[in-house]
Amino acid sequence: MEDDAEILAVPANKLTKLYARRKGYTDIDPELFIFFEHYNNLEDGKC
Repeated sequence: MEDDAEILAVPANKLTKLYARRKGYTDIDPELFIFFEHYNNLEDGKC
């Protein structure tokens, strides 16, 4: 299996303050990392 790079983006603080506390990837909810670890294993059309 080849590596699959993911890009995670959040809106700029100028647009919304909803994500203002997130300054880096370590501030992201752990559940999102779990999703990215396993979504390639899902059957086609299931994600």
